[in-house]
Amino acid sequence: MTNRLGRLDLNLLKAFVVTYNEKKLRKAALKLQITPPALSVKISKLNHYFDEVLFVKTPDGFIPTPFADDLYNGINELLAGIETHVGQVGQFVPAELDETVKIAIGRHQIPWLAPKLYHRVRELAPDCKLIIDACGSVHVSDLLTTDIDLIVDLEMPVDKLVSGYEVGTHHWEYVVRKGHPLNGTVSLEQATDYEIGLIHDSTLPHGVKTNDLEELISKGTPARIGICTPSFAAMLEILLTTDVICPMYKPLYLEHDSILKSISIEPTKFLPEFPIFAYIHKKNRYSRKHLWLIDLIKQELSAGYN
Repeated sequence: MTNRLGRLDLNLLKAFVVTYNEKKLRKAALKLQITPPALSVKISKLNHYFDEVLFVKTPDGFIPTPFADDLYNGINELLAGIETHVGQVGQFVPAELDETVKIAIGRHQIPWLAPKLYHRVRELAPDCKLIIDACGSVHVSDLLTTDIDLIVDLEMPVDKLVSGYEVGTHHWEYVVRKGHPLNGTVSLEQATDYEIGLIHDSTLPHGVKTNDLEELISKGTPARIGICTPSFAAMLEILLTTDVICPMYKPLYLEHDSILKSISIEPTKFLPEFPIFAYIHKKNRYSRKHLWLIDLIKQELSAGYN
């Protein structure tokens, strides 16, 4: 019996199990959706393979031999388990997800995207445990060495084993507190009378200016940066208690538009948009779970502007 399994067609065992259960060739062939002669050939192959007789033909149908009884008892449940598992491989039902999912999100997105994503995952996959980190403590290379499933951030250099998917665009608004002296559309000269606050993300390329005000400062205008911090909570407190102007990610502003307002600065020539990417290990690019997460993030980023 050594190495027999390597030469055995599992479809023959399936034919045997169905024939054993049905006891009639025609009924078994109908269930297998093949012809009776084709089924007879399969049983003959098994007789030859085991060098045993599996069934005795009678006027009432097939009677299994003792060897067939022993074979059936040994493989029936095993074969059923294989069929079940093979049928489920690759299937993904969010409601059945009962594992931990780890996601890292960039500083500009995490204050508003994290709670939105949590509620969507909780709605669709109630048994899933979601862990969200800030990208400041996670690097894209961690996808290769840790159990992080996905990173959402601005575009960055990636390893050849990392796949990136564009999931949205980083849009800016000039934001001030409600009650700020500036309203509606103002000139660059008016805006530079006030200090600028910047929520800087460490993933921005070195030297990249994020807005017109920062560009003017680099050219020697009277305006100055009063505060630069990666913390949105700190910037929000400063905005509410001062007249600072802050270029802010639009969905982040919309989450707080009851206490903040946006202004337009004309002419606006330098308020760039940055693509947002979801990064995963390349081995997961066909994973239905990861593709589902990426689709959820796309939906939430899109909804953030509505």
